[in-house]
Amino acid sequence: MTRLHLDDWPRIARADETDLAAPLDRCQIWERDADPDGRQLPRAKRHDDKALAAVQLDHIRS
Repeated sequence: MTRLHLDDWPRIARADETDLAAPLDRCQIWERDADPDGRQLPRAKRHDDKALAAVQLDHIRS
């Protein structure tokens, strides 16, 4: 995410399901097209697993 400048965490924290899928798709495309052999960004396998989760916590006052 950092290498592809997709690490705007405040924006990601506000994202919906569609918005969260976009950076994961960009990572998958980059791995496939730009660095399929892991030369630029060494990794154990061609396509690492990817997941993002954004949780919004509402403050509960009693």
